[in-house]
Amino acid sequence: MLRDRLLDALQPSGLVFRLAAEAQWQQTRLPGVEIRTLFHNPQTERVTVCVRMAAGAVYPGHLHHMVEECLVLEGDLRVGDITLGPGDYQAALPGSKHPRQRTTNGCLLLLTLPAADLALTGAM
Repeated sequence: MLRDRLLDALQPSGLVFRLAAEAQWQQTRLPGVEIRTLFHNPQTERVTVCVRMAAGAVYPGHLHHMVEECLVLEGDLRVGDITLGPGDYQAALPGSKHPRQRTTNGCLLLLTLPAADLALTGAM
């Protein structure tokens, strides 16, 4: 994270870069689930993260107080009775409840969500 902060400070014109070759993944308290923070907006308290789930990993059900958006980049993600694959998108609106989510073969997700919601994972 310190390297990312230094990169932010050096960026021209307010651009922020996260280079794949320098990715720093953080293990969460959920087995097989890792998070890479791409951007944290302190004004809105929203974050953009990549979530990497190993084959067989499970994310517990949870309630949404604010909007969460998810794009599947790789692999499979089962949400209730629906299996999402690469390019599939879901938005969880305020008041919605995610059932337990799981992956059979592993997946890579791009999420935007309130920073406080990452507390469930122990990542922030």
